[in-house]
Amino acid sequence: MERVGGIYALERLMAESPQDHWTVVEVLATFVRRHAARPEGKSADGESAAPPLVDVQSALTVLCRRPRRSETRALDLSGTNLRGAVMSDGHLPLTRFDNSCLKGADLSGADLRGASFLDADLTEALLVNSGLEDAFLTAADLSWAALAGARLDRASLVAARLEGTILEGAQLYGALLTPPDVNGLTADQLTTALLDDATELPSHLATSSGTDRAARA
Repeated sequence: MERVGGIYALERLMAESPQDHWTVVEVLATFVRRHAARPEGKSADGESAAPPLVDVQSALTVLCRRPRRSETRALDLSGTNLRGAVMSDGHLPLTRFDNSCLKGADLSGADLRGASFLDADLTEALLVNSGLEDAFLTAADLSWAALAGARLDRASLVAARLEGTILEGAQLYGALLTPPDVNGLTADQLTTALLDDATELPSHLATSSGTDRAARA
């Protein structure tokens, strides 16, 4: 509990001292990367199924609700095991989650504009009503994730895995889902998604009747 107290002391410092804002962000991000590092070469099934430790979750909570100030660098949480972490409604634009395990994590309502999830595991994650505009989800595994109501305008989903992904009401205006083929995506999943003429789909889905109906929704 001593470390948790220290984390919240850093939050107070960040709130009271704008000049220390980024220093605190980097300290907390380094703490998360060190204490929740994703072992190299392991699949999600080989990783701990337990949610993050209390101190790691506390650090994430502070990062998610940090003051909205100008930041010249991106928050780096890449290479972490954040399985089951709670980051709902978090302020996480441009955050790097590359090669991270976020299986079952709760990112509902989070601001993830421009965030990078290259080769991340987001299976069964909750991303309902999240803001993923301009996000980089190339080669991410979003199988059985809930993206209902998410905003994915101009997001890159090239080579993403979307088997069973819930896309009801998801906004995919200008999103890129072209080859290399998006794995597991079906026309049925797109019937309730919001598409426009700039949405780039694999050829076998672009001409399907279900997709046409979604485009006119």
